[in-house]
Amino acid sequence: MKKMLRVCSAAALVLMVAMGASAATSKKASALPKGHAASGAIESYDAAARTLTLKTSSGSQVFSLSTDAKVWAGARSVGVDELSKDLGSKATVRYTDSGGQKTATSVRVTSATKSKTK
Repeated sequence: MKKMLRVCSAAALVLMVAMGASAATSKKASALPKGHAASGAIESYDAAARTLTLKTSSGSQVFSLSTDAKVWAGARSVGVDELSKDLGSKATVRYTDSGGQKTATSVRVTSATKSKTK
């Protein structure tokens, strides 16, 4: 009988620890800012301020680039400063929105929308 009581107590302890860890994990996940994405044409890039302006279907949106933001030209990783050369190109920006501040975590430049001359 004492052995059964010890086993039940141990099982209850394990269950309480597991529930506490699960609750802590869900609190952390809800505290993280939710990720978003926007697509459009690159209007401008200000290297000094690290801001990118993207013209989307709903108007112009301004994004601050995080210090560890990744920039891609197709499948090739490029430097953030390359954005100034891509004005008019289509891009998709992944960002977080915290208190109205949009912070870009990645920018993928896909193609130019500029018309080609023959």
